[in-house]
Amino acid sequence: MEDAFLMKNSKQPIFRKFRGLQNRCNRALSIFIIGPMLLFGQCSEAFPEMDGLDAVLLSNSLKKYLFATQSTYPGTLKRTTDANGIEGADAICAFEKFTNFSQLPGADNEYRALLVSDHRRACTSANCNSGGSSEHLDWVLTPNTSYYNPDDQFLFTTNSNSVLDLSTTPLSRVLTTTVAFYWTGFESTGDWRTSTVPETCGNWNTGGTGMRGDASTTGPTALGDFGQDSLCGTAHALICVRR
Repeated sequence: MEDAFLMKNSKQPIFRKFRGLQNRCNRALSIFIIGPMLLFGQCSEAFPEMDGLDAVLLSNSLKKYLFATQSTYPGTLKRTTDANGIEGADAICAFEKFTNFSQLPGADNEYRALLVSDHRRACTSANCNSGGSSEHLDWVLTPNTSYYNPDDQFLFTTNSNSVLDLSTTPLSRVLTTTVAFYWTGFESTGDWRTSTVPETCGNWNTGGTGMRGDASTTGPTALGDFGQDSLCGTAHALICVRR
């Protein structure tokens, strides 16, 4: 018993010396690792804030763009595999995004046709002033959102109804300079209502006539105007927008 006691006590200076050395090492390691973090403010939160470049890249990746298709298409857009003409138009937009506009952010299938029929609707009243978003059906624009062309030039900002009154707030610039016309299907008043004639090429499937937008204007005629209907065998571009 006495021998055990003496052995235990004889080791105390060694243990104290080891513990002191360990504490000094821990303090040195803390200074080495934590010091620079405190110096540069890295311990203020679990994940440091993004720097300016990261913030810009994230912002650009979320921006909404639109483009006019580089190819033109007759108004009979429905393929045999499509449920309707709108689905065929959306497939064209995805294909054109992949083929001709791969530099734009977003997946190919995020880009949908700015086109209306019985299967896609913006408004049932002029500029959706009566029912707001309740008038939408599979609509492609979002509320209070800015849209840009492929050259990153600002085009317009939607209102809370996910449209804008082009008679009072025209586009900042034309939607495209690459084509003269594009299919839309809107009413001839250019107020985001679907044509009631109807001029949607039989829901972009069977033919007849279809409303087109005028690429040279920034007012309501950018969506449609009296006398701007075309036979559905005529080939026009589509406007594709990131949803």
